[in-house]
Amino acid sequence: MDFQFNFQRVNASAPVTEYAEENFQKLGKNLFNQSHWHVTFKKSKLDSHVQVTVQTSWGKFQAEAKGEGFYHAIDAVAEKLSKQFAREKEKMQKHRKWERTKSARLSRLNASLEYDNRPFINRKVA
Repeated sequence: MDFQFNFQRVNASAPVTEYAEENFQKLGKNLFNQSHWHVTFKKSKLDSHVQVTVQTSWGKFQAEAKGEGFYHAIDAVAEKLSKQFAREKEKMQKHRKWERTKSARLSRLNASLEYDNRPFINRKVA
């Protein structure tokens, strides 16, 4: 994982960057081998704003959050990204229906190698 941190209207802080990097590494360690994380910290009058863009082989993920401090905003962004990663992972795993797989088609052959054309009812052969 490659991290890039930008600070706008606030001085760079080592503890905040370490906390963010630690949180985001927990998120992406099992999902992506190569990923580029671009994290932007902004400070306004009332709240802190964190914006994260993650570029991976699966695509581009973006999340942003506001909080009373950078730590709260980082936690909120991490939660949003974890939901996005889970949704994308589920899409990748459930993309193909079992009925269309090779093992499902083979399970519909009978002993004399004739294809069974009856409607497919979620039956899996172990």
